[in-house]
Amino acid sequence: MAVNFPGPYENRIIYTVSLEPGGPLTHEFRYSMELDVDPSPGDPYNTMDVVLSGGSTLALHTSTLAVVNVMEDLLSEVGSTIDHAQLWRYTPGTFDAQYISSYDIGQDGLHSAAPTAAMGLIFTFRTTLGGIMKCVLLDVPGDNNVPVTYAELDGDLKAFVDYVKHPTQSPFLARDGGRPFVNLKTFSGQNEAIFKRRYNR
Repeated sequence: MAVNFPGPYENRIIYTVSLEPGGPLTHEFRYSMELDVDPSPGDPYNTMDVVLSGGSTLALHTSTLAVVNVMEDLLSEVGSTIDHAQLWRYTPGTFDAQYISSYDIGQDGLHSAAPTAAMGLIFTFRTTLGGIMKCVLLDVPGDNNVPVTYAELDGDLKAFVDYVKHPTQSPFLARDGGRPFVNLKTFSGQNEAIFKRRYNR
């Protein structure tokens, strides 16, 4: 099976969830994207544009805040903060990444329920090139559940999915080079790696 690599650029949105056991843990929400420039290390977010799914461009800091706008509704208002974003550039055909820049965010989660320790949300999408793309959020409110279809999602989850697969306004680029355009299933359940970090310190 062919290996698909991240990039050419990756936005890493850094967020922290504070709850017991384990106290505050920092997570990264990562997604690949395409920029219309080749930035130099240290260039600020507002000097570069991301290429959207419809072919137009949007300032990277504005696009990042648009992602945060749908992401924050899935993070608990109790102890969850979206701290900053980091831009990384990948060497083509590798997992090697070079740090380029950061962007301060400093926003709280907005979900009214408390976070569930080690709970993970996994969204899966079909891409325009036939592959599968995943988006993952950790330490979010929720319960273990069977995989659900788009029609079974609640409003905030649908808003997130709709943004990721938007036909013209999405910054998300799948590792196969295609764009996400169909939501397959959404999974919720305990994330083993985060469980170990929280309970086996």
